[in-house]
Amino acid sequence: MDTIVFIMPFPNYKVTEPERFKDPFHPVRPVTFEERIDFLNKHKGVIEYRQNPSIKLKEEGKYPNLTIYERVRGSAYSCDLHTSISLPKAVYGHSFKELNTDQLDETIDLLIKRLTNMGVTTTRQAILDSVVNTLHYAININFPTIEQARMFLTRMSKVSIGGWFEKNTKTYSNDGYAVRFHSKIFQLVFYLKYYDLFEDKSRSIDRSRTQQEIQIAEDLKRKGEIPPVVRMEVRMKGIRSVSSHLFAVAAKKQTRWTFKEVFNTKLSRQVLRYYWNKIIEDEINKSLLCSYTDEDICRLAEQKTKEDDLKEMFQSLGIFFSLRSTGVKDTRSLTVLRNSRPTWYRERLNLVKFLKNYAKPNDELIRIVTQAIDEVQLKID
Repeated sequence: MDTIVFIMPFPNYKVTEPERFKDPFHPVRPVTFEERIDFLNKHKGVIEYRQNPSIKLKEEGKYPNLTIYERVRGSAYSCDLHTSISLPKAVYGHSFKELNTDQLDETIDLLIKRLTNMGVTTTRQAILDSVVNTLHYAININFPTIEQARMFLTRMSKVSIGGWFEKNTKTYSNDGYAVRFHSKIFQLVFYLKYYDLFEDKSRSIDRSRTQQEIQIAEDLKRKGEIPPVVRMEVRMKGIRSVSSHLFAVAAKKQTRWTFKEVFNTKLSRQVLRYYWNKIIEDEINKSLLCSYTDEDICRLAEQKTKEDDLKEMFQSLGIFFSLRSTGVKDTRSLTVLRNSRPTWYRERLNLVKFLKNYAKPNDELIRIVTQAIDEVQLKID
């Protein structure tokens, strides 16, 4: 697990130091019809009370960001506390190491202590039963060399995981690299974990870095021992997103997931494996992540096309090299623009057939990621 936002409704928490919040926490709590109409007119239905950890608290460790939303919707009134925090950073001071299910009690105790120091009291059961609004599952994947890690990310920038996902590729001036697939409520991110810490905070993937993380990375950089680690993150934003994506993975349909339910290493690995499979089960994506010798492909194609359609073979060969150069999204867009969508699907089928007949892939990069995810899964099972 990594970042989580969990929601506790009032009265499952108590604010003991209201002045710590920006806009001190003095809830209106409208009761009558007239009071609610007045609340809607003055505050447009919601008041936000925010508290970010002070500099003094940050020196002690990772603290959460707190927001209380006091809302009126028709006849319904709510006053919910949203707590946002990276759990590994809270426990370890960094996210180079991962939490596991056995650390649930330790994590809850720490959260209660941190909330108390911010002027908010609650109970263990209240946190365990809290509804999860945002959830990030992550894994740090060790590659044999930094060259292989960068090669993996370069090839990942060419793949596609569905037409409704955008793809952003970020290259950092400090030799860092990141690839992000995203919609408004979901992200799948791959990036060089340690190099990301050397980038300006406004341009980095992880913007909630801790001083301990930065210090560890700087020490390794001075020694010339920066680990070739790629971090994979699955980010779900919103209660509906968490519900729909966990249903897709675990086949368990429920409108709400609690803190206790998602704090689960096995579920985390299932989610990561599910979306990794979404990538590698596509023959085109798999081909882009594998290594090939161009000359071998051409020679093998030449030898096997005596009785096949030569024109079809050259078309598939051209699309194959286009995909490797510009990626699935750009190749698909160009084909649809110059021809039509049915043309793209037809050529895609021809390409898959071409790859099965002529390509002899080296899937080492795929195996590295798959083994990293499955290794922990096997230990759990």
